Amino acid sequence: MSTTETGVLLQAALHYANLGWPVLPLHTPREGVCDCAQKTDCVSPGKHPRTLKGLDDASTDEAVIRRWWSMWPHANVAIDLARSGLIDIAPDSLEWHAEFIARGLPDTLTFVSGGGGGHSHYLYARPSDVPLVRICESGKFDILTAGYAVVPPSLHASGRRYHWR
Repeated sequence: MSTTETGVLLQAALHYANLGWPVLPLHTPREGVCDCAQKTDCVSPGKHPRTLKGLDDASTDEAVIRRWWSMWPHANVAIDLARSGLIDIAPDSLEWHAEFIARGLPDTLTFVSGGGGGHSHYLYARPSDVPLVRICESGKFDILTAGYAVVPPSLHASGRRYHWR
């Protein structure tokens, strides 16, 4: 990864923080293998926090974010969904993507996972009366108002980048 590419990760993290979305540096996959201590045994390459307290460390503080990306310039970027006030609706397949579209999901910020297979993420503002939950049905969909979302331009274990639609 070039200096320009690592600068893009930092700039993305700063941009999200400026939107009021606390960010968190994640580990990075390299040729499908996570750069964490687990390496090939990692069950979530490039999708877990680098910091000691994980999601609790997510921040919008520019100095903190710059320090993180100076230590880990290749770090993937995640946003804290609860503190960002967001809902992430993520159909896990083309079939479920079509089902959600057929049900009339309104237009919103949308990004595509680097994993392929039609895995898109739809970010909506969370109404104040919606609880903080994680509803996941593997192979079908995730509806998240808690936890974090890996966001563009993070690198997926497939070698492809997450990107905005």
